[in-house]
Order: sequence, then C-alpha cells, then structure tokens
Amino acid sequence: MVTTAIVIHSRPILEHDMLVELFSNDYGKMRVFAKYAQSKKPRFGGMFNTFNMINASIVVRGSAMHIQSAKLIHGFNHLKQSYQKMHMAYDFLKVVQSTAQMQQESQALFDALVESLNDIEEGAANEAAIKHKFYRAVLHTEGVLDHASASDQNLESMLESYANIRLKGAK
Repeated sequence: MVTTAIVIHSRPILEHDMLVELFSNDYGKMRVFAKYAQSKKPRFGGMFNTFNMINASIVVRGSAMHIQSAKLIHGFNHLKQSYQKMHMAYDFLKVVQSTAQMQQESQALFDALVESLNDIEEGAANEAAIKHKFYRAVLHTEGVLDHASASDQNLESMLESYANIRLKGAK
C-alpha cells in the first residue's frame, strides 16, 4: 500500500532500525518498522524527522508494517526554523496522537493537520486564529461540536477535556 503521511515521531530500535509513528490520510495513525534507517549508509536519510510529509510504500508482514520506500513531499522547513511555530505544531501533533485511532482512516483530520501546518509555516494568520481553526476542525471531525456552538475561548479547554491532554500553550 502507498499512502501520504506526516511523521509524528520516530525512535531507534536496536542498532540500525527505527520505529516510526505516522499519521496517514488513508490509514490514520500507524506504527511502522523502518529497517536499516539509521545504519552507516541509511536507506532513508532524514526522511523520518518529525513533521515531514512523505509518500510511503508500506508492506504488511504478519502483524507488523514495514516501510519499503519513502519519498519526501514537504519538509515544513520554515516551520522548523522558529521555536514559536514548532511549539504550536507539536501541540497539534499531540492532539492528533490523542484523538486519532490506530489504522482508521481520517481524511478530515489529516487535511486539518496539513492545512494548519501550512498556515503555521506561512504565517498566514495570527497564532490564535490558526489554533482556533485547528481545534474547531478537530472537535467537529470528532463529532464533539458543530462549527457554531462554541466560542474561541472555550475551544482549548474543550479539546483538552475531550482528548485528555494538557496543551503547552494552555494557561
């Protein structure tokens, strides 16, 4: 299977391999095994850095998923150059990790995340507007609220309560 995904997290496994957590447009949140991802001649280079959007070819072997190949679509490099932007983007990934189900498609949540990461990177709106737009999209996608039923001030606390998380930007 081939899918577009955002890298949420990666960590080393043994000496040469990595376990990569992805959020995919087709398959939701998933953990995949990347063989030889951190050897002396790594197969994937820096492909599995957090926030990278990749096209991944994934093979299922038994109950495990393995990345066969990956191609970088967008690295969100401007986002990674600002602590403030990364801070907000990590909050968004935390929300996705808490709300997305393993291997369940969520195109609307994926689209909201990608759009929000693009907004952060481009500085298209102020920080509060980007947060409120993303939080509202997540709560709407999860069926917790319709678009008109909550004020912007309540969105963060509603999302924290729903996802059972504490956002870094929260007071």
